[in-house]
Amino acid sequence: MAEQQYILSHTADAAERERLELWEHIEDARSQRHLAALGIQQGWRCLEVGAGHGSIVCWLAEQVGPQGRVVATDLNPRFLTARQWPNVEVRRHDIRTDPLEAGWYDLAHCRAVLSHLPDPPRALRRMVAAVRMGGWVVIEDADFSSLRAVEATHPLAESHDRHLRELLDRLTQAQLSDPYLGGRVRSLLEDAGLTEIDKEGVSRIARGGEPEARMLGMTLQALVECGILSAAAYSDLQQALLDPRFSFITLTTFAAWGKRAS
Repeated sequence: MAEQQYILSHTADAAERERLELWEHIEDARSQRHLAALGIQQGWRCLEVGAGHGSIVCWLAEQVGPQGRVVATDLNPRFLTARQWPNVEVRRHDIRTDPLEAGWYDLAHCRAVLSHLPDPPRALRRMVAAVRMGGWVVIEDADFSSLRAVEATHPLAESHDRHLRELLDRLTQAQLSDPYLGGRVRSLLEDAGLTEIDKEGVSRIARGGEPEARMLGMTLQALVECGILSAAAYSDLQQALLDPRFSFITLTTFAAWGKRAS
């Protein structure tokens, strides 16, 4: 497979910050629930891969306290380096190639990272190797196959669904990302040899103008700027995503977690 590059890595800072803040608003409560259920304690050492805008880093830093440690990595830590956390280390880091401490972390977590990599199992194995025996690995990613209009009779439903199907096919064929990786998070952890695996997938019904629609619209705009989506298709999709009478099923965010046994 050709080497993938994160297709939104060069989006203008202000636009990407706003998009990531919307994503955090939508996803953080569930991510925090999954992580808290693993029993995070004061003094834990945590690895956050692809830390993005930093909301999960901030939450983890609070959970582990001053005696704990959070290492926040990102290919482009542009939203992390200006922030000050006494128990956080920010690293410009490529999970595919750059070294990590072996068997050092109590917890390793990533969200919406593996789907952008050409070899997700390899990246996951590197995360697992960084966790101590008995430590936890949590991965979260999306499956876009659920993304469709709720009411087929809505006048914008057909064009919305068609443009999205064409876009997902284009992303897959060009190997720019894997929009269906979320459905494989359980098997990825199984193949990595983890135990005590559990999982959850969540999608929602949203209307035009709501945070899910705004976040999707900003992602689509960035894809226009990258030359992946046509301006005409974006215009059609935005009509639906701005219409409060238009309902759609969101992408499904899957989370899976497991323990390193050996």
